Amino acid sequence: MLDIVDVTLISAQPEDFQTENQIVDTKTQWVKTGEYPIANINQLLDDPPTLWINGYESGKGLNDRVPEQTAKEELQSSLLLIRPNDLVLRVTRPWDRKELRARFSFHGIMYDFKITDPILESEYLKLDLGQYDADDAVALCVSLAPAFNGNCYKLVAGVIRG
Repeated sequence: MLDIVDVTLISAQPEDFQTENQIVDTKTQWVKTGEYPIANINQLLDDPPTLWINGYESGKGLNDRVPEQTAKEELQSSLLLIRPNDLVLRVTRPWDRKELRARFSFHGIMYDFKITDPILESEYLKLDLGQYDADDAVALCVSLAPAFNGNCYKLVAGVIRG
């Protein structure tokens, strides 16, 4: 998660609130040039008052989505690196398959987001349904996904453990 990689970018390609989007040159190879020291993670953390706009939630989460039109009109970013409080990882089965979720607080507000970190999913989705402490997590990369059925969902894209 903290690899430093040289990647050739062709140009920025912002789309609505996803202002961080870039076109990557697929003709050049990515080169790992180092690793960012976890001891310095505080230098990279974002500290907004909330995680985008709160008050909207799916049936499975807390403050885990924003209506598409609201996101397009009011938001200017889709990625944050934050330090959560009281993080618990939850293996659930809301439909026909298991899902990994993160329940945490940030500035006193509770959140419950789906986790899409493939490494963490491969580790935790093997476990039984239930809650698991995440004491080794030092930061979360949270993301606001493109619209799906009229809503933009907040996700945990990556968990940095130390």
